Amino acid sequence: MDHYWVDPCVNYGFNNNTYDGIGCDRTSAGTKYAEQYSASNAAMWNNVSTCPKELLLWFHNLEWDFEVEEGVKLFDYINKTHVKAVEELGELAKEWDGLEGLVDGERFKGVQGRFLQSMHDAGVMSRKIMSYYEYLFEKMPPPYVPPDY
Repeated sequence: MDHYWVDPCVNYGFNNNTYDGIGCDRTSAGTKYAEQYSASNAAMWNNVSTCPKELLLWFHNLEWDFEVEEGVKLFDYINKTHVKAVEELGELAKEWDGLEGLVDGERFKGVQGRFLQSMHDAGVMSRKIMSYYEYLFEKMPPPYVPPDY
């Protein structure tokens, strides 16, 4: 697996995604990972209602239609966070553009180029991951991959 171009199809053991849902059960009822921490933290993480949103899929396997926020299903929430992350990166790039003339030209252009590449890569990554999750969420068969001959 390439850490930069993650393929969710080959990453099953890490994020455990299926047609039924996504996430790994690391609660006291699952792998017991939560029990490594203090009783108060374990109790918080074991309960899907008190587990912080950013840790939900680390500690719980949830159905795609699990309601993360009122009226927002898990699939839509994941998509929303992907879109927001790409937008935030664009805002950071705009802030950097405002520093032109305050930083030497070579450094400015170098960082600006890395921002452009990062924005492109984040968009590609988001679309790749979300299209795979959509196959699972919509219970569609995965795209056909011809066998090796």
